[in-house]
Order: sequence, then C-alpha cells, then structure tokens
Amino acid sequence: MEKLQSALNKARERRQASGGDAAVATPPNHPSRAAAKGGLTSAVDTLWDGLPAFKPTQKELEENRVVTYKAGSAATSFDILRTKVLLQMRQNNWSRIAITSPTPRCGKTTTACNLGIGLSRHADIRSILFDLDLRRPAVGKYLGHYPQTGIRQLLQGKVPFSEQAVRFRSNM
Repeated sequence: MEKLQSALNKARERRQASGGDAAVATPPNHPSRAAAKGGLTSAVDTLWDGLPAFKPTQKELEENRVVTYKAGSAATSFDILRTKVLLQMRQNNWSRIAITSPTPRCGKTTTACNLGIGLSRHADIRSILFDLDLRRPAVGKYLGHYPQTGIRQLLQGKVPFSEQAVRFRSNM
C-alpha cells in the first residue's frame, strides 16, 4: 500500500511540475496545503510535538489483534481498508471518520486501532484516535495506555486535551 501511495505522490509531483492544477493534484492533508496556512501550522506542530510520547508493547498489540504496527501479511487487510478509506475521504473532501457498530463486541475497537495505527505509517497524514465509547472504552486497554482521566472529563472541559492525549509516532 505504501508503494501505491508513493506512486500517487510521484504522479502528483510530475503533474505539478508540468503546470497541472496543483489544487486538484494535491490531497487535502498534504504538507504543501498545511504550509499555505502559515503560522497556524507551526503553532499546531508545536502543540503536537509537546504531547507525551507513547509506545505500546508488541505483546499488548498482538494480544489484542492490532496487526498494523508494521507492514506485513497480517496487516494487509487493514492496509487495503486504509487505502480505500483514504481514497473515499479525498474524493468526498472528508477530514473525519467514525467507526461504529450495532452491538457491543462487533470489532469496532480492533478496526479503529488497526486503522489508526495503519494511518500512522503514512508520514504525510496526521490522525487522532478518540475512544468515544463512554460506557465501555477499550482503546486504552488495547494499546496498554491508561490515562488518569477519561474522555468524559475532556469533553466536559474539566481537563485540557494536552493532559488526556499522547503521541504515538510523530503523526498519531
């Protein structure tokens, strides 16, 4: 999937170099669009870099079927899903997606964790994974991270985002 993304980026660069329409050729989250926003980007980068780093253990990931930490045969299904989701998002100019299920234990946490970590393997894409299941949050358990406050306190404005969030890799 990374090879496909690399080929798409090369095609965009060739199109831009030949005088093609840069607005059409450049995806919505591409760094060149972020640079056009000026000072906002550097402020966001500073805040983003200020989040504490977090790295789940391989054992926790494997026990919870989070297989997209690195490319490989186990991650292929989620890599295909990631690519299709990204294409759909770009075609519809979406910047957010939600993963839901009709009943508990249908796989939404496994899917969300794998999709989020799969997205983090793309350096030019920044993503945030929120666990908004207020009854049975499980993302923290899947990744081995147990914050002192829950998402409920963040949503109520009782704690700042910087106290609740952690940074996995440089872009998630």
